[in-house]
Amino acid sequence: MNEGLEPLHILPPLTLMILTAAFLFMLAVIALWILLYYLRNRRQTSPAVVASPQDVRERLREIDADASLSKDYRLSLHRLSEVMRRHLTRTTSFPFISSVSVEIRKAIPPEEPTTQFFEQVDGVRFDRRIPTEKDYRQSAEKATKLIGREGILRRLLRNVTGRLV
Repeated sequence: MNEGLEPLHILPPLTLMILTAAFLFMLAVIALWILLYYLRNRRQTSPAVVASPQDVRERLREIDADASLSKDYRLSLHRLSEVMRRHLTRTTSFPFISSVSVEIRKAIPPEEPTTQFFEQVDGVRFDRRIPTEKDYRQSAEKATKLIGREGILRRLLRNVTGRLV
């Protein structure tokens, strides 16, 4: 009775295979993107990554020597801020690198020397007037004093943010 009828196909088999392959390819691309996103944004907590205070002090001395030679104190302040942001981000796991001084002030009380340092450095770096040697020396001195205070800063951030840093 149904001898002449074949099964009804919505799509031809070749089209169905192409659509299936395209769908699987898109799933693979999305999975790869998620994996790369995760790998790029995970926190670095390995002790091998954290520079020692002596290394940071040495880096600050290099910036100081360059500032003395070039007299470009704005560039030296940028480099000083970058070194301190990287060091504090590595030692406390707080995102100092991507935070502006307003965000740092929200996370850390204003009387904390770390907050004062970043507010001073950012204020001088982005001011219209050209930074003087005195401005640079004050910031460099504060940066040197901040090294070694990471434990205090870590406890303070833990109390303020409520998360383990």
